[in-house]
Amino acid sequence: MTNPNPDPNSLSQRYGFFEGFTVVYEEIRGFTANQNGLTYVSLGVGFLIGAILLATVGQNYYVSQAAITKAKGLPNRAEARLFLAYPGAFLAPVSLFLFAWTAPFTKVHWIVPCIAECGT
Repeated sequence: MTNPNPDPNSLSQRYGFFEGFTVVYEEIRGFTANQNGLTYVSLGVGFLIGAILLATVGQNYYVSQAAITKAKGLPNRAEARLFLAYPGAFLAPVSLFLFAWTAPFTKVHWIVPCIAECGT
């Protein structure tokens, strides 16, 4: 989920996504600047969930794969660390679309775009 050398296209999409928060929450939904700032908490929650999953599930999977390859007498594969990238590759675009389809409509509760933020 975390990448020390992220793709520049991914970064540009994320920064554009962050710029949209002000438009969505202040201009469309009428939030104050403080309320808009609190919507970034959902991003932090998503990052925290990703870090916990990476430290627990991802590490456990890598250790088990390393033990299997070591038992076979093969070198460890670095790709074994990409186990959590598969659901993450699906979750990020789905969350971006969920945000885009729910954020500009005031009939949709404000928490739905925040949940979408958590998934990116």
